[in-house]
Amino acid sequence: ATGRASVPYVRGMTYDKAVAELKTAGFTKITREDQVSSDPDLSPGQVITTRPGADTRLDKTATVTIIVAKAAPSPSPSPTSSSPSASPTSSPTSTTP
Repeated sequence: ATGRASVPYVRGMTYDKAVAELKTAGFTKITREDQVSSDPDLSPGQVITTRPGADTRLDKTATVTIIVAKAAPSPSPSPTSSSPSASPTSSPTSTTP
């Protein structure tokens, strides 16, 4: 596959569908990158964007990265005062009888 092609618009697709679209366009070097999406319209597993972006003309031998939404880590409650600290804070000062 030689020549140039435009990167297809694959936002919102699944990764597998996006790969198929890119291969149809002639791209063979496709990598995946997962990142947390701030877009409420995108579910984990859907494509956020590509790098380079859609409609970019580049050599078919170039690498296209598909950015895939992943679930945001659920905030785990971090205990503040209930967990025992590693070093004792109050040590006895007077040890003389």
